[in-house]
Amino acid sequence: IHYLATFGIAFSCYVIAKHVPGVAFVWSLCGSFMAFLIAFFLPAACYLKIQRRKYPNAQNESESWIWFSWVLLVASTIGAVACTVHTTIRLLHI
Repeated sequence: IHYLATFGIAFSCYVIAKHVPGVAFVWSLCGSFMAFLIAFFLPAACYLKIQRRKYPNAQNESESWIWFSWVLLVASTIGAVACTVHTTIRLLHI
């Protein structure tokens, strides 16, 4: 099953690469999504995971950070989707 999954990923990357107009298209899409993922989504998700494992009963001071992390997680997801859709629409009209 691992060989089939690897072949599927490689084949889909090849098909997408053949139909993309240029490398700028790929970089724009990756940049609009990955910037939010790396800068906001992953740190907030990791913090929530660490807090849940280490401190299952959060005190008052860490509770505000947990709420902030959830807000950041949701806002970064919405921002990543919105920027990716905007970039796709903008690149398709060029």
